Amino acid sequence: MKKFIALVLSLSVLSSDVFAAGVIVNGSYLPLRAVADALGLDIQWDAATKTVYINTQNTASASAGSTSDMLSDGELDGVWYARSAEPASYLYSDTAKDTSSSNTSGYYVFGKDGMSGYYRSQETGTDTLFSYKKEGNNLSITFKDGKGTRNATIEKTNNIITSLKWTNGSTDYMYFMYLDGEPEFYTTKQLCELALGYYEQQHKYRPHYAEATVGDDNNINIHLYDIVDDHTTTSDWYAINPITASGVDVTGNPIDISHAPLG
Repeated sequence: MKKFIALVLSLSVLSSDVFAAGVIVNGSYLPLRAVADALGLDIQWDAATKTVYINTQNTASASAGSTSDMLSDGELDGVWYARSAEPASYLYSDTAKDTSSSNTSGYYVFGKDGMSGYYRSQETGTDTLFSYKKEGNNLSITFKDGKGTRNATIEKTNNIITSLKWTNGSTDYMYFMYLDGEPEFYTTKQLCELALGYYEQQHKYRPHYAEATVGDDNNINIHLYDIVDDHTTTSDWYAINPITASGVDVTGNPIDISHAPLG
């Protein structure tokens, strides 16, 4: 069960003004920021879809304490979204079912036992079990798929974002999502298929390729194109929220690809 509630603003607001917006409850206007602060909730703003995400796991129900307390103590319990600082692209086409997977984004689920968990790939949705050990700001993860052990230094950025500085020189940005449950999302492969199906519905033509990358806002940016005489001809660009499968096209028009045909 998702722990996020998406409040789609009917107002046209800028990201800098989002927390000045409010909601109407039983006829009374309540400022959104004041409501969130009073309930001890985290807020995240998705500029592409003009959506506010509120973490509903508040301090009253969180067994490990509030999000800010948990992070200030350096704990990792719960579900985290991880994005590489140097994302690579994911390429999908109808003629190449064995699509390339960059594995540069996914979801770490750290168990409450402080020693086991799993990683769920954003690209394909596959799970990889691991054991982990945390000592201070040092994290060691041993994956059960034979890929060995990785070591990182944890660097806290704020109450939502944490960086993992791996010993191989790469960096993952970790975004805390919620304490309990499994990550629920559309995989990048599914989003590519949906994007192609949506474009075909709208234009009666299906591009041959969908190439996806993870954006700085954690949306999946999808490039729909063909290759003609060694040149790339673009059909459209979509920026899609992987949880809702909604977003915008290259002109900024809102789109929802969740009901498009797969495959």
